[in-house]
Amino acid sequence: MRMRDVVLWAIKELGLDPDKVNVKGGATVIGHPLGATGARSTGTVARILQWEKKK
Repeated sequence: MRMRDVVLWAIKELGLDPDKVNVKGGATVIGHPLGATGARSTGTVARILQWEKKK
């Protein structure tokens, strides 16, 4: 099951507000080596900003 499928399932089954759900996933979902949380998070945020054409 892909990450997006899990998010959609959780929204439906748990009655979550889609506007408050992080559909891009968190540190556990995206995976990263120990001690690389900052670098991994920065890269993810940079990609999200690119996708949404924001600065």
